Amino acid sequence: MRLFVAIRLPTQVVAALGDLQQQMRSLAPEADRIVRWTKPGQLHLTLRFFGNVEEQELDSLRVRMDLATANFQPLNLQLGQCGCFPSSIHPRILWVGLQGDIEALSALHDLIGIQTADFGQAPEDRKFQPHLTLGRLRSASKVSKNLGKKCEKINVAQPASWTANEVQLIQSHLSAEGALYQVIAQFKSRV
Repeated sequence: MRLFVAIRLPTQVVAALGDLQQQMRSLAPEADRIVRWTKPGQLHLTLRFFGNVEEQELDSLRVRMDLATANFQPLNLQLGQCGCFPSSIHPRILWVGLQGDIEALSALHDLIGIQTADFGQAPEDRKFQPHLTLGRLRSASKVSKNLGKKCEKINVAQPASWTANEVQLIQSHLSAEGALYQVIAQFKSRV
């Protein structure tokens, strides 16, 4: 089973992200040739990517996720600045960062990583930078460099905010139309 842990986004946040994608398209009309934009149904905040996990490990994984989320408090989050990974000069991923209860979000991310380290691929060892992926660039070019510079100057017109009170374990089914997501388990805040 191809699994990950994420916070799903409410409709108004998905709409705001669609507006940001449209702003990027209008700043660089040629971007559609080199960017694979994240579809609305695929927008989420990833807290842990497992890759493949054996189905017989699912019950143990649920127990570990219960432990990781035992003190999970609702998180107030808000869209922040746009940016690029690894940099605006060599962009490969276009994203928007988050603001709000970032310290608590990072602590939750770390607990999930610690409790689930035995499942799937090893947790990333780089510092967690909460973000939502807006698009992935297919290739590096003069156009991508130009788009990267413009991307970092975009401001969220009306910052969308929400309270995240649920973490989900999600199975990703890969298809020709893109990934389809199925919620396997939900872990609600304890408040």
